Amino acid sequence: MNTTTAESKAHQVNPIGPSVEEDNRAAAERDPALRAELARIAPFEEIAEKVIIGRTMKGYTQKELAEMTGTSYSQISRIESGQHLPDVVTLHKVGTALDVVFEIPFKQVDLTALRPRRKVSALSPSRGSAAPAPMSASAATRADRRR
Repeated sequence: MNTTTAESKAHQVNPIGPSVEEDNRAAAERDPALRAELARIAPFEEIAEKVIIGRTMKGYTQKELAEMTGTSYSQISRIESGQHLPDVVTLHKVGTALDVVFEIPFKQVDLTALRPRRKVSALSPSRGSAAPAPMSASAATRADRRR
């Protein structure tokens, strides 16, 4: 193929439109926050891809895989969404069921983003104290409106 043919192919517009990857890449170039989020979830997406491919090659549904691993259908669905990192025990069970090995590049994973977020009720006492937890400004405003 000569260079003019290669150049013209590079400038052709796909009638279907860009792929998700191309679209994400272009959007990430314009938006630093999106670029950071895509980098954060990249390891999760790799796990998701391995689970989806392994599960479909074995002919299992998400429900069947959940039953085999002793987890819920929704947990398998969350793993396959590529947005969440499952715990190590779940990964081990899924990997064993699918004969898949997972490699997690911990250096690339923002561990602060993985910490479970505990919801603390404004009305419940904090640990080790009988005093109620402080209310946020919006909760205080709502409480004032009810009076």
